[in-house]
Amino acid sequence: FWRQSAQLGLTKAIKIQTIGKSGLFPSEMEALGDLANNISCLAMWHPAFPYKSAVTGASSQELADDYEKSSGRQWTQILGMNQSLLDVGIELLKAANPKDKSAVAAALPHFKVATLLGTVEWGRLPFANVATTPLIGAQWVATAPGSKHKFDLVLVDNAEDANVPVSAKLQPYS
Repeated sequence: FWRQSAQLGLTKAIKIQTIGKSGLFPSEMEALGDLANNISCLAMWHPAFPYKSAVTGASSQELADDYEKSSGRQWTQILGMNQSLLDVGIELLKAANPKDKSAVAAALPHFKVATLLGTVEWGRLPFANVATTPLIGAQWVATAPGSKHKFDLVLVDNAEDANVPVSAKLQPYS
C-alpha cells in the first residue's frame, strides 16, 4: 500500500506517517527502502529503556547487544516483550505455589514485577487480570552509509513513561 501511495504521489503530501504492527521490525523498513525514512510508530520496547529483567538481571541494552552479537541481526521490539513475558511468568510462579492453580490465579490480581518494559502491575485497572505497559513514540530514521544497520529506531516521545530517554525530535515524513 505504501509503495503504491508513493507511486501516486501521496507520500509527498503526508507530514506524519505512522505504521502500527509493521513498524515493529527493521526488515520491514529495509523492504520499503527510502520510503521508510521518518516513518513513525509506537515502541513497546527499545534498548534505551532504563529497566532490567527480574529473571536475568540484564538491562535492555545488554539484551539487544547480546541478541545482535549471537544472531548477526538487528534487535527487534519483540525481543524485549518476550523477555518481559518470561519475567512475568517465572516471577508469578515464584510468588505462588506453581502446583496450585488457584493460588496462582489468586496472586495475579495483586501481582507486580520489574521487567524490561518497566514495572508491570495488575490490579490498577477495573479488570484484575489486565496490566498495561507504556507506549513510547518512535521514528525510523535512515543511518549513514556504512552503518551497521540501514535504519535505526529513535525515541521521540516519552509522555507515557518519563524514565525512558528521548533521543530525537519527531521529524516530518515528507
